[in-house]
Amino acid sequence: MRLASLFSDHAVLQRGMSVPVWGWAEPLSEVSVSCGPRRALGRSGADGKFLVRLPPMPEGGPYTLAASCGAATATADDVWVGEVWLASGQSNMDMTVGNVGNEAASAELARDAGLRVIRIPRDTFGGGRQAEVEAAWAVVDEDTSDDFSAVATHFAKELAAATGLKIGVVDAARGGTVIETWTSRETLVRNPALTAILTRHEADCADPALPRPPDPALHLPADPGNEGVKRGWADPGFDDSAWGSMSLPGSWNSQGQDFCGVFWFRKTVDVPKRWAGEDLLLCLGAADKHDVSYFNGEQIGATGSGFDQSVWSTQRRYRVPGRLVKPGRNVVTVRVRSFLYDGGLIGPDFKMRLKGPGAALPLQGEWKFAVEHNYGVVKDPPRCSGFDPCDPNQPHLLFDNMIAPLLPYAIRGALWYQGESNAAAGTAAYLKLLTDLVRDWRFAWGQGDFPFYIVQLANYRPGAGFPEIREAQRLALTEPNTRLAVTIDIGESEDIHPHDKREAGRRLALLALADVHGRELQCSPLLRSTTIEGSSVALDFDHGPLAVRGGGAARGFEIAGTDREFVPAQAVIEGSRVRVSSPACPRPTFVRYAWAADPADANLVNQLSLPASPFR
Repeated sequence: MRLASLFSDHAVLQRGMSVPVWGWAEPLSEVSVSCGPRRALGRSGADGKFLVRLPPMPEGGPYTLAASCGAATATADDVWVGEVWLASGQSNMDMTVGNVGNEAASAELARDAGLRVIRIPRDTFGGGRQAEVEAAWAVVDEDTSDDFSAVATHFAKELAAATGLKIGVVDAARGGTVIETWTSRETLVRNPALTAILTRHEADCADPALPRPPDPALHLPADPGNEGVKRGWADPGFDDSAWGSMSLPGSWNSQGQDFCGVFWFRKTVDVPKRWAGEDLLLCLGAADKHDVSYFNGEQIGATGSGFDQSVWSTQRRYRVPGRLVKPGRNVVTVRVRSFLYDGGLIGPDFKMRLKGPGAALPLQGEWKFAVEHNYGVVKDPPRCSGFDPCDPNQPHLLFDNMIAPLLPYAIRGALWYQGESNAAAGTAAYLKLLTDLVRDWRFAWGQGDFPFYIVQLANYRPGAGFPEIREAQRLALTEPNTRLAVTIDIGESEDIHPHDKREAGRRLALLALADVHGRELQCSPLLRSTTIEGSSVALDFDHGPLAVRGGGAARGFEIAGTDREFVPAQAVIEGSRVRVSSPACPRPTFVRYAWAADPADANLVNQLSLPASPFR
């Protein structure tokens, strides 16, 4: 007998609503499930699967969640009843604290025992809807915070701090993905614009003659084998004086070694006497792509194998057995293999530490290095002009793999940060896709119109199509219980992955605190109505009164006549109204604000300093 992986140790269950609990037991048998003061009975089906709904529970814990069937039992410990949020989308939701955080933010998150996260595997099995995932809940602490969505974790911290509740995040995002892959087939098939795409996709699945992806082993450089360990490069007594020096963290490509291959890095650390014989924690930051790590000549950890590209940003943390730890000189050695693009120990720098009792030794700075294998420049992975069964952007594939196994886990609401990969869709098409997704998930969960919060795309100069996606995201607010976190002021003009995930998470948390917890609503100004008054246009906003960030004149407004030739407009703020006009356009018909991929001049905010959403 077993519980589904969502009901592992450290799980958070949603307070105040019935809680579905499921798993597998002896077929056609009575099953009893209990958690704290609640108990419910059910019966397994012919396939052994059971689903029992516990009555609503108030916040509390820790509890043991127990399921029993005859003499068989399955349990999960340290289970709390609090609040659960689903966080999904593409890379800006997927990016982890370790990739975008800073030392202070990471330490602050680690101190908060109110956060728990379950990170759903980024799987792309093409065999239909999956019933289970291999995952487990984890308490967010110093050793785990790096591995979870930065936006969602900062959201959860703000919520926990304001409410005192245990907050659970179901982290189910994957970079570079379109919205269609997150939507069920049942919903996609009702969209006339997607009929031909679905038909072609399903024909491709069934066509054995169609080209399939090339075998990476035939196109990417394989690992010839660990020659360095045979040469004694991991041994603490090895003489590395002839090796070069490299500043880490950083890619070796940016430091004069512009090729793929296998590099060895060595660093001597001076361990204090009080650490001798104690277990230590070796924290290396991220290794791009695979690593094998040694301490005083003995392998203590490894991450990545074959041609797996998914671990390039995974933070490496390995336990050093106390028997290896000596006072004084000790040697850390890392073998890093990159078969594509850049490679190296890429940090961040404050994550590179050797941690012992009560202190840590920094590892950033100069390391000795040697090249074991030079693969030459390898920039592009093998591509396929036909059907790729592992392509994560196939219609409904990630719904089948990353959403369906979560159903019907009780959640309070959903956070959604996606749209970059659909930037060419245009307003109408993306609006249809987004509203379909919202309705699709709400129907699948069967909890009614739970809160659904959308992060509007941040400013990004090369972001062709971003204004239209932002417009669709704003128009999607016609769906009940949806809100928008506007981020056009916290992006990075040259980076599609802005690093200020803390503020994005905070703005999402402000929405939840209002809608779920009864606090005063704090959100960005949204255009409510426009009125043409002679040579000017009056714009009325919700969520004012309005102001200008930094003072001075309001910028970012443009007006046009019937010719749609837009010109900059002067703007006068009157409480929650803005009146715009221009001598160059005496008869305005159209108006827009912050209508650019990177609306750098747009500075309209409310008195909470939250930016107004772009519109036209």
